[in-house]
Amino acid sequence: MIFRTRSSLRGWMHSSTFHRDFAFVAPDAAQQLADAGVKLVGIDYISAEQFGAPAPLTHRTLLGKGIPIVEGLALENVPAGDYDVIILPIKVGGHEAAPARAILRSRAR
Repeated sequence: MIFRTRSSLRGWMHSSTFHRDFAFVAPDAAQQLADAGVKLVGIDYISAEQFGAPAPLTHRTLLGKGIPIVEGLALENVPAGDYDVIILPIKVGGHEAAPARAILRSRAR
């Protein structure tokens, strides 16, 4: 599941200003996504977690179910639709995250 939010509409991924009120995946939504069998969650700003959250419940819920989280996607020019997504992470030893190239391929109808 890839989320294009107001962050894309406002061009925040290309802004030098950090925006604290970015859209995020709430912990209860993360649980619903996990329960629905979602295989991956992607979002168009630097975190899927709410800024200043007292605990990283969204991350714990998704990652605890083996669901990868892809953050910082450039989706401002991507129309709504059905896509296949390919994520190509760069192997970085000893780290829990890594830069990646994300590729969306529109599904033929």
